[in-house]
Amino acid sequence: MNETTTKDKVGITSAGVRKIQRLFEAGSEITDLAEDVLDELKEYSGEFLLGLKKSVKEAKSGKLKKLKTLKDLR
Repeated sequence: MNETTTKDKVGITSAGVRKIQRLFEAGSEITDLAEDVLDELKEYSGEFLLGLKKSVKEAKSGKLKKLKTLKDLR
């Protein structure tokens, strides 16, 4: 059986990798559906939209730092 080794040397089978991929795909789909519902109900607040515009502006200007791992958030 094929096995993928993670950074922490934990073996994950290809079936496990497929399950993880399906989980991420489902999460992404749920996010998209939630955004559609919020948009249809006009539930995005002005404050949220201003924050979103600011984030996009910062990303375009290069003020964001790319992370290699989630541990970098600490």
